[in-house]
Amino acid sequence: MDYTAAPTTILDHDVTIEEVQEFFTDYLLNDSLGIICSAHTVFADREPLMARSRECTELARLSSIAVDFPKTGVPAKIPQELRVKEYPDFMEKPADKRTYKSQRVLGKLFRDVRDFAPDISPVISFTKEMARQSYDPDMEVDGFRDHIDEAFYFKTEYDNKLGNMMDYFGIKTEAEIISGCIMKVGKSFDKKRDMDSINSSVRSLKKQARAWFDASNLEDSPW
Repeated sequence: MDYTAAPTTILDHDVTIEEVQEFFTDYLLNDSLGIICSAHTVFADREPLMARSRECTELARLSSIAVDFPKTGVPAKIPQELRVKEYPDFMEKPADKRTYKSQRVLGKLFRDVRDFAPDISPVISFTKEMARQSYDPDMEVDGFRDHIDEAFYFKTEYDNKLGNMMDYFGIKTEAEIISGCIMKVGKSFDKKRDMDSINSSVRSLKKQARAWFDASNLEDSPW
C-alpha cells in the first residue's frame, strides 16, 4: 500500500532543550503503534473481508503515520469506532478483557495447540481480583482513584512483557529474572552470554516501566 508520509514540522530557529523534552514526552504519550497493530489483528479476524476490510485499510494507514511519528511529530489519532472492545481468543488477553471464540484459522490452530499442550506460562495474568487480595488501605493517598485504571493497565503491560522475557530465557519466576540469581537453567544456557542478555533485557523493561509513570506524572503536572 502506498501512503504519503505526513509533512514534517519545520522550525524557523535552532531546537531548544525544552522542545526536545516536549517532543520526547509527546512521543511517549502518542506511541500508539502497538494499539493500532492489535486492533488490525482483531478486525482482520472479525470482518468478512479480513485484512482488505475498510477498518483494516484505515488502521494500516494509521500505522504508517505512527511509524513515522518520531520523524514527523504527527501522531496517529485512532477514531472511536476503531478502538477494540473485545479480542479473539488466540490473542490471550488478560482475564478482565472481553474475548470471543475466533472462527478463523489462527483461532482453530490456537485452540488445538492450547488443548494439546499444558499451560506453562511463568506469569499468571494480573486481574483486579488478585489486586484486591493484596490491597493495603494504609497505602492510600489522596486522589489515588483517578489513577487506578492507568495503574492496572501498566501492571498488565509489565506482566505481559516480563512473561515473554521469562519464556524466552526459560526462567520460572520473576524473582530469579529480576535478581539475576537463576536457580535452574537448561544445558544450552551460557552464563556469560545469556546473563548479559538477561540483565540488559531487565534493565530495558525497568526503564520502560519507569518511563510510563514519568510520562503520566508530566501529563498530570500543573506546570
